[in-house]
Amino acid sequence: MGLTTVQRYCAACDLLVPAINTQTILKEIQHISHWASANNLKLNSTKSQEIIVHHPRRKRQFTYPSAIPGIKRFSKLNILGVTLSETLTFHNHIDAVIEKTSRPLYAIKTIRAHGLDGNALWDITRATVVAQLLYASPAWWGFLKADEKSRLQSVVKKAQRYGYLPTTFKTLDELRLQASPKRAYNLKHFLPMLAPPPSRILFFECCLMTCIEQYYFAST
Repeated sequence: MGLTTVQRYCAACDLLVPAINTQTILKEIQHISHWASANNLKLNSTKSQEIIVHHPRRKRQFTYPSAIPGIKRFSKLNILGVTLSETLTFHNHIDAVIEKTSRPLYAIKTIRAHGLDGNALWDITRATVVAQLLYASPAWWGFLKADEKSRLQSVVKKAQRYGYLPTTFKTLDELRLQASPKRAYNLKHFLPMLAPPPSRILFFECCLMTCIEQYYFAST
């Protein structure tokens, strides 16, 4: 892969640079800065982050590119609520998600003590705990190992033991498989217009030797 990709949003910009094009990074940053100025925006270097994505077994087989002045380099990035590591793994994301679910579980315990029970309690658990566990799961679920999936499922089992979910509640894997096609191919949903036809959808896992820089803009 030798194609540099720039994805611009109203308040953020992702720059993906293949390893063979690392010498063009500074030029690309200048281009982004000029584009921002032309659109009444300003490149905020203090909020910009860099991550070098590589195969976990090839870390010693390539040379890191030179550091970008004013931009910090990290081994993991949080992109739209999903934590991505430099080896395209999501163990950091799993740790963060499980930690987040402890707060709503405590809140559910409190409201149950005040009398809420049954379907109403289960609905709250689904809307908070389960929703956090499956947030953006199509982007990272396929990269998880069996033990990481078990860790997520253990949160659901804990909720079932305490009565926060029914004992017949489906597994996270079943919920994920049930939800994705329903949203993608429901003609009344807004996603079909953004998705390719079913025959063209490919599910794949990849590990790229590439540099990924993420830059954030601040309005002027």
